[in-house]
This record gives sequence, C-alpha cells and structure tokens, in this order.
Amino acid sequence: MSATFARPRRLAALAGLLLALAIVAPGPSAAQDPEEPPSLGQAILYHLTFAVDIAVEDGLPIGLGSRFPSDLPYIVTFLGWDYAPAGTELRLRLFEGDRLVLDEARVVGHENASGVIFLYAPEGGVPDGTYTAQLDYNGVPDEAATFEVGGAESGPGPLPGETPAPTGTPAPTETPAPTETPGGSPSPGASPGPACETPPCPGDEPAPGTGPIPYADPAEVLVVTREAVLREKLGARADEVLAAAAETGDLHDLDADGTARDTPEAAIPEVQRLLRAGDYRYLLIVGNDDTVPYARVENPLAEDEVADLAGWELPADWLPSDDPYADLDGDTWGTPDLAVARIPSSEDADLLLTQLGDANVPPASGAFALVNDKRRSQATAVLEVIDDSQTVDLHFAPPTGPDDLAATTQASARYTYVLLHGIGVTTDAWLGDVVAWHPYDPENIVTGEWQVEVGAQVNAFTIDSAGSSGVVDVGACYGAWTLDTVQEPQHKTADNNLALRFLRSGTRSFIADTHLSYSVAVTPQGPYIGRTGFEVLLWQGIGAGQTPIDAFQSAKQTIAEWIDIAVSEGNVDAALLNIKTLHEMVYLGRP
Repeated sequence: MSATFARPRRLAALAGLLLALAIVAPGPSAAQDPEEPPSLGQAILYHLTFAVDIAVEDGLPIGLGSRFPSDLPYIVTFLGWDYAPAGTELRLRLFEGDRLVLDEARVVGHENASGVIFLYAPEGGVPDGTYTAQLDYNGVPDEAATFEVGGAESGPGPLPGETPAPTGTPAPTETPAPTETPGGSPSPGASPGPACETPPCPGDEPAPGTGPIPYADPAEVLVVTREAVLREKLGARADEVLAAAAETGDLHDLDADGTARDTPEAAIPEVQRLLRAGDYRYLLIVGNDDTVPYARVENPLAEDEVADLAGWELPADWLPSDDPYADLDGDTWGTPDLAVARIPSSEDADLLLTQLGDANVPPASGAFALVNDKRRSQATAVLEVIDDSQTVDLHFAPPTGPDDLAATTQASARYTYVLLHGIGVTTDAWLGDVVAWHPYDPENIVTGEWQVEVGAQVNAFTIDSAGSSGVVDVGACYGAWTLDTVQEPQHKTADNNLALRFLRSGTRSFIADTHLSYSVAVTPQGPYIGRTGFEVLLWQGIGAGQTPIDAFQSAKQTIAEWIDIAVSEGNVDAALLNIKTLHEMVYLGRP
C-alpha cells in the first residue's frame, strides 16, 4: 500500500497544536478547570510541577514531587511550554487551603521551548498544609494542581535516580503524573424499591458503562490460527487452548490443507477466502507473529523516522498490522472491512486461556490516566471524552513513578489511558520526560524566562504494575509491539512485555500501536488526525455504549475517511499520518 502523493519531510509540523485537560479538585477559592481550557488550540503547555530547587549543573528539578517535608525555605512551581504566543499572560495563584498566598503573572516573550518559574518563599519557610496552584491563561483558569507540605519526604524524586532511556529513544508518546484528582468511586447500587417477583426486575440490567462488556457472538467470529505451530509451542496444553478457541467462534486451521502459510503473503489470501465464505463481523487471530504473521505494511513516514530509530534495530520502512487480513474490497487506503482482534501469544497457555475465556469482567466504574507531564496539552481531548462517562483519576509522570502506582486507582479502574514514551525493544517500561531548565538571563532567574529541553527520560510504568481487568488504551510508541527483536530481550513474553503482561492479567481489551506514534492537535469535535484523533474516536464510541471492538473498528473507518478529507484539502502531512495511524493501531484480546 502506498500513497499517491510525494512524502514531505515536515513531520515536526504534525506535532503542532495539542490539547489540555486537567481534571483536578482545586481549593475552595480556586476556580474549577473548564472542560476546554483557554489554551486549547492556542498553546502547548506542560503540566504544572513542583520541586524544592533546581540543580545548577544539569538544570534538573531537585525533589520533584507532590508531597514535601516540613521546614522547607521555598517551593518552586514550574510551567513550561513547547509553544505559547508572545504576549500571553500566564498568571499563577497559589492557595493554602482557601487562603491566597501567592499571586504572580508572567508575560510570554520566548514562544518556543521555554518556561517560567514561580517561587513561593514566605518568611519563616513554607507552612505545612495542602496547596492548590491555579494557572490562568489570559485571565481564564486553565489548570489546577495540588501539593502537600508536612509529614512526608519530598517525592516522588529525585528523578535522576531512575535509569534514563538509551540515547535515540523516540519521544512521540506521553505519561501521567501525581494524583491530581480523587479516583472515581463505584456507582452506588440502585435504591431498593417495591419487591419484584417476576424477572427481569428493575436494577437487573447494569447501568450504561457499567457491568460486564459483552463478547462478540461466536457465530459472528472467524477464529484463525496455525494448529501445528500451537501444538509445537504449547505441548500438552494445546488441546485445551484449541478447545477454548473453538468456543469463541468458528475455528479454522490455516494449514489444514497441508500448505504451511507462514508468511503474510500466504496467510492473507486464505483468511480473506474464509471471511468471504461466511457471514462474519469479526476476525480473531490466535497466536503471535510466529504463528499467524503480522502483515508488513509500508510505513508512509519511513523517511522521516529513520533518525528517530537510530540505535534501535527496528524497521523504519514497515510496521506490523492485521488490517490486510480484513481488507476485502481492496480500497485505496487498505481499510479493514470488519474488526480484527489478536491474542498475540503462541506459547503462554495461561495468557491464551485467560483471553479466550469469558471471565474478564471490568470494574464497575472509574478511569485512570497516566500522562507525561510534558504532554498535558496533547492529552486534553482524550481525557475530556473519557471524563464524559467516567471520573478520571489523573496523574502525571514525573513525578508519578512505578512505586507510586499502587496508591492510585490504576488496578481497579474500568478504563485506563496511558500517554508515555515506549520503544519496541525494551517493552517492559513506558517512560516520562524530565525537563531541564536553563535561564536565558542568569541574573534574573525568578521572574525571567528559561529555556527548556528534555533532560532525561525516566520509568513511569513498569511491568510489575501491569494489571487490569478493564479496557486499556496506551498512547506510547510500540505499546502493542510483541514481535521478536534483534536486540535483547529478543523474545517477548509476559515477563518482559507490558502488553502481554496486561493480557495475562485479564485485561478485557488492550488497544495500542505497533510503531512510532504521534499526538496531534485535535478537539473532541475533530479534526481526527493521528493517534490522538483515533483515541478520541475510540473513547467516544465506548462512551456511547459500543463495545471496545466495535468502537475500535468505527474509529478505524473514521480515520480512513479523514485521509480522504486531508487529500481533498491538500494536507499531505495529515493524510500520511492518518495512513500510518490507521494500520498501526491494533486490538489485542478477544473481541
């Protein structure tokens, strides 16, 4: 598959305008964040962060966190941006409880990769208490973030203690930070009414967005695998797995006629033949790339991404996709004509049986989000859509790190959204950015502007934290990569791969990309471009009552429609990005 127009080298422009949403509970006198902050569509702002100081030698914040010990002489609030229009007023109001203790404004001078700090240094030191910092963008509340002083060590931090990502780690993904909002509590049960003696009774059916998520009707599911490969890898447990697969749909062995279909070129025509022979709505592939190979789809952004993958022996010219298996009409963009799901393991019987079963029931309510603190603006539209149906427990990374996740709602949330960095080799961690700060004028560090850059990348989500029975959407590069690699660890298992670990834990559905992915400036109303646009569409569908697999397929179809829109408008960048997004987003788990 290839586009019909030239490939420009303007990928940086695609990162363009991103979105912002801070779902936090401000103090009594701080205004609640609007649904769409005024910076939306105007600027690319980072999450407000707090620390006890800045290291002169490398510009990294010291003791970055949301909980600080007593007897501190001051607290530093950091506000950075990738872009903010010159002349924009950024005002910070700091409340201790409901008491205003700091009110300062800065006017943007440097539009790109810059920032400001706000120093709270009261006489006698910072009193113990709970503080809320409210950012106003040109006089309108844009974000609120909280921290506590007293009774705790500064944390999480200091950040440089974690292992940075190797040089060359691409940064088109994101992470969440410290607890900003209380997690959503399960919906209370229905109030008891008059006794009901003849079912169904009021309250028997779960409220929309709660309860089990129905699996696809087995009569509508074509299940394909290569039986000989599974038997070789699963040994004595192969019969058990194959029997479970047969319960989920119409099971077919792609090698049943004696032909080994071990390449995409051999497997795709056979799967398409089977799909055309039945009345199916879904395709389920059982096995990893070594059983039923992923299609190698041409990467329309390959020329731009070679440099991003320097140091990593990963393909730039192609990306893994299951779309060609279900592209029955051969349309221009290779859009799948029905939904494709995959359980990408060939050897882990426990993972396969967990996903092939019907016991993966998500929690009743609540949503958890972990977002790279540098990517607050990019996450806005997605978080806004999720929050329309479930209260979001929003965290940013840093300062939130792996050791902090146990105290969040991550494991108990119905929905999980992650926006961090990832790479297809070391798939056991997703990372966040630590921003380094360097003053433009060393003689004016308090009220002057600072140049900002990524100083390090630190682990934000590691394999020990991966577990959920809910719906998981990961906006990290290679979030769904489960293929073997040249570099160690070569073979991906649930012990070194986050996607596989989630699936083995009983995650109802896992949706992510198989290559480099990008956050793009969108709103819930569009334009639907890039991974962010896809995620907005996905969560809109889920919020409207679609099952995850149906919402996934609807999002694919709409992303394809926006390729046509971009082409008609001459927006080659957006068209190429959506071609890639269309094919790199995959659904892992039973449909």
